[in-house]
Amino acid sequence: MTPVFVVSYFLAIPAGDWLAVVIAQAIMTLAISLAVVGYFRVAIWVSPSSITERGFFGKLIVVNRDVISFIVLADAFERSSGETRPQLFVCDSNEKQLLRMRGQFWSRKNMDYVIATLDVPVHRLDDGISTSDIRAENPGLLYWFEQHPVRFIGIFTLATAIVSMVIFAITETVVLGL
Repeated sequence: MTPVFVVSYFLAIPAGDWLAVVIAQAIMTLAISLAVVGYFRVAIWVSPSSITERGFFGKLIVVNRDVISFIVLADAFERSSGETRPQLFVCDSNEKQLLRMRGQFWSRKNMDYVIATLDVPVHRLDDGISTSDIRAENPGLLYWFEQHPVRFIGIFTLATAIVSMVIFAITETVVLGL
C-alpha cells in the first residue's frame, strides 16, 4: 500500500491535490485495519452440546448439537493448482451447511477435534473434489457466492463501481471545497 501512496503524493503535491490522497489513504488504512481485526477475531468453540462460530464480521452463530445431522470431510482442490486442502462441513438433516472450516484457515487437527467432540456421522470424500463437483453434487455445502459465481461477480463489480464513485465524489467535494 505504501508505494502506491508515495507515488500518489509525489504526483498530487505539486498539483495541490494532496488532500484527496490523504483522504484515500485514511479510508484504505481504516479498511485494512478492520480486515486485520476481523481476521484475527475469527474463532470456533465446540462442545458436545453445541458449536459456536465468530465469523469475520464478528457475528456469533451458535448451532445446537441436536440440529447437526452429519459432517462432510473433503479434500478440495485449490482453484489455481492441483493441490488439495481439507474442508469440513457441519450439516443439518437437509444437507445444508451450518458451519464450514476451510483448510486455508483451520488445520486438519482442528477439524479432527470438531469431529471427535460432536460425535456425529462423518461422510469422508477421500478423492480430491473441485468446487464445481461440490456445486453439482452437494450445492447446500457451499456459500451462496460459490453456488452462483457469475451472479457474485456481477454484484461485486457493481458494488465496487458504486463505492468508487462515492469515494471520488467525497474526495472531489473536499478538495474543491464544494
